[in-house]
Amino acid sequence: MRQDEAYNQRQYERMLQAIEAYEKDRITFGRLTIDLEGLIQALENIPNAQRHILLTHWGTLEDVRSLALSRSTTQFDDEDNRLITATLTALKAELIHMMPSPT
Repeated sequence: MRQDEAYNQRQYERMLQAIEAYEKDRITFGRLTIDLEGLIQALENIPNAQRHILLTHWGTLEDVRSLALSRSTTQFDDEDNRLITATLTALKAELIHMMPSPT
């Protein structure tokens, strides 16, 4: 495994850990979106299409957070929760798919 692949593998794993921490109520949704953005930006030498996929999922989460903030609430309604769950499920699948295979 090349050095940048190993580095990116760690970033993918950290994204999955952040999602798990959110799902287990160990971090807030705001912290999750901040962490995911930083980890996505930290990826090195990945195809633009892959970065776009990750940023699209992150953008959906950020939109939900922004709408909640504009309503002056930290609580999500049922529609928000469904969108968050669907987006995190898709994001986890993409991350697992993007992770380099062990050699």
